Amino acid sequence: MFNIFRMHMYRVSKATSTWVMGIVLAAFMLLSLGLFIFIYNNPLTFMAEAISISMNGEGIRLYPSDTLYLFIQSNDALLILIAIFCVILTNCDFTWGFAKNTYCLFKKKTELIMGKWLAMVTCISGVYIVCSGFGLLSSALFLRPFRPEGWDEFILGFFVGYLCLISLCTMVFFITSLLKSPAAGMIMGILIATGIFVTGERLVDLLIARIGGASAKEMTEVMAGTASYFRISDFCLDNVFVSYKGSMGAGDQIRTVIVSLVYLALALGLTIYFAEKKDVRT
Repeated sequence: MFNIFRMHMYRVSKATSTWVMGIVLAAFMLLSLGLFIFIYNNPLTFMAEAISISMNGEGIRLYPSDTLYLFIQSNDALLILIAIFCVILTNCDFTWGFAKNTYCLFKKKTELIMGKWLAMVTCISGVYIVCSGFGLLSSALFLRPFRPEGWDEFILGFFVGYLCLISLCTMVFFITSLLKSPAAGMIMGILIATGIFVTGERLVDLLIARIGGASAKEMTEVMAGTASYFRISDFCLDNVFVSYKGSMGAGDQIRTVIVSLVYLALALGLTIYFAEKKDVRT
């Protein structure tokens, strides 16, 4: 397994696509920073803050945990690039045909799958750490509303958000491995990153609430996630990821971790299961 891991890490380091995506990602992170500077440092924004302070004593605040949401969870470009990377890495041995050789070296394909998955996790972990650090540092340096408070929420959000992201990448890993199709994996990743699935899940939540006789006010609460009605979106990994905040209560934190672990275990387990059952085709 370690040799397979090293092989994929070597391929990643030498692939032109890796460096191209790295440059594009850096450009998008800088563009995101520029957008947030325009939003949060805009004089009109601070005029609104002054009015808010005069009314309730609170103005615009941006805490460390908020930077994770701004630069990671809500960053569609980042998530799409990560999905594309996962697809390319997952399908590379089938794209170039050397799966016929590597898969014949092992009686069990579990080592091949785990080596490839660990290489993917290692790369995504590096991207996550760098982008999180960039978001935190640039917010502290350039965004006026930033307040260096609530570090416990940042640390908690960092690790739980990381778990959610790895689970999402493993889902893309599973779809690509199952169908042996980069197109299927990329479509899956794009639908997740752009929130199309999330929109559908929340519409189902509204439908369930409407069938249950919810009032207009309760329907609004369902969309806001504060109603007592059952919400299927609470158990959908993509919605859990984009909705997560370090300031959530203990119950929501535990649910988020459990949902992420369940999806991660299912996706990785099914990938191994179908790899063992299917013959190698390129």
